[in-house]
Amino acid sequence: MKRAIATRPACPPEYQPADCPFMMMTLVRLRLHGKAALQGFCGDMDRLPEVLACIQLAGEFDFLLQVILPDPQAYEAFLAKKLCPIPAVEKVQSALVLKAWKLAVMFPAG
Repeated sequence: MKRAIATRPACPPEYQPADCPFMMMTLVRLRLHGKAALQGFCGDMDRLPEVLACIQLAGEFDFLLQVILPDPQAYEAFLAKKLCPIPAVEKVQSALVLKAWKLAVMFPAG
């Protein structure tokens, strides 16, 4: 099977790639863990262009989000206006990415 590799993260459509040097890894714990709650949260993440990846975890947190924005103020606004108001979200913990040594996504080539 042929595979293509994308090594540069996409940027939300309202920003140009050069405007998005600020990447955060955001851990999210949900209030409820039923199927509907998980699917609803994943649907919410699909609608947020700032979220490049939404990975379900086992452990203290339920999801790891890869979020890319132009600066810390935009991330603060993202948390306050988009992520934290989601009723299913109980707790958020953020980590600033200092340097990305490898960003690769494997997917089937057309």
